[in-house]
Amino acid sequence: MCPGERAYFAGRRAVVIHSPHAGRSALLSLALAALEHVGIDIALVLPISKVEEANGVVGLWKARGINLIVAAGGDGLVGSVAKYAVEGQLPLGIFPLGTANDLARSVGIPHDLAAAAQVMASGASRRIDLGLSRSPQQSSPSASCPSPRSQEPRLFTHALTVGLSVQFAQVATNKAIRQRYGRLTYPFALWQAFQAYHPLDVEIHLQDVALRSTPSSSLLPAQAQDHLVLRSQIAQVTAVNAPIFWGVFEGSVPSVSFTDRRLDIVVIEQTSRSQLARRMLHFFLSRDQRLPDKQSWHARYPDLLPAELTALPGIHHLQARSMTIFTENEPQPVTLDGEVSTQTPVEACVADEQLELLVPQDASGSAASTKAQAMWTARLRLILRGL
Repeated sequence: MCPGERAYFAGRRAVVIHSPHAGRSALLSLALAALEHVGIDIALVLPISKVEEANGVVGLWKARGINLIVAAGGDGLVGSVAKYAVEGQLPLGIFPLGTANDLARSVGIPHDLAAAAQVMASGASRRIDLGLSRSPQQSSPSASCPSPRSQEPRLFTHALTVGLSVQFAQVATNKAIRQRYGRLTYPFALWQAFQAYHPLDVEIHLQDVALRSTPSSSLLPAQAQDHLVLRSQIAQVTAVNAPIFWGVFEGSVPSVSFTDRRLDIVVIEQTSRSQLARRMLHFFLSRDQRLPDKQSWHARYPDLLPAELTALPGIHHLQARSMTIFTENEPQPVTLDGEVSTQTPVEACVADEQLELLVPQDASGSAASTKAQAMWTARLRLILRGL
């Protein structure tokens, strides 16, 4: 058991919130039966649409003795349900019924329904950081994109993204495409996203950026820089809270922590489709990450160099308390936990609250690699190399 975790036991009373559009939503009845089998009393089963339409639901749940919230769906649903767990100071359990289930993979929650239910009955409670999306608190002096009407703050558990992954999400969450392609939805969506790829002119403001003491020192921050700005033409920018990406392909962002009170920021600069694919493969699928030095490509950005965590050309990896994204010309769509939810300009920051998440007793922070994962990763490499 990791520090900060404590054991949970059966005898809980739960509200189960589900998404009818999740990739494995047809398994909901089996998930409910698995909960009952481990002794968890199911008080309510609600689609997320009904929960979002109601007011004061958390107080009503607690009045009925509910002391556990279960999210039965994918990353988008988990991100939407997190606010109710935080509001009620209730633990959250996950049935990974989505297509990617990246948060569940990041903390080792099994996809097997019986095993996932057992985690909720006798697993450990782990407090993790959350991301918060909101309207910027300042205006950009150079980006010409007008600010939209004030955006309602929203929590995210996995990632906030502008750019290539937004185009991917628009295809991957399409119900008709999911029904047609099934398990091949993600490879198809990835291919489509690269075909529609176009670079974006952005201005990114970073607050409380972790710095290394020397270019070759460890990844642990020695100090922080209050404010840094990056102006560039990019393919994608992401604020990362959970390390696993791309579902069964299990790409990951090195050094991500759920408890460091910072987001990992990954900015991928624009280049050709083939070069972009190679860089993304190297960054997300390689476990051998080197740090940049003064002779590397990153020397073009002297203010950012002390904060950079990868030596890969064209990719910035930093850690910051908050990031504000401004785009030129017009607002751009933004995904939260894989679903298009808002638009630029947008600020991503670490939420004041943490989420109490139920995880396996022996969770090491990420799911173990398997032969199936290796097979899917090989397929991903073929898809991207064919672009």
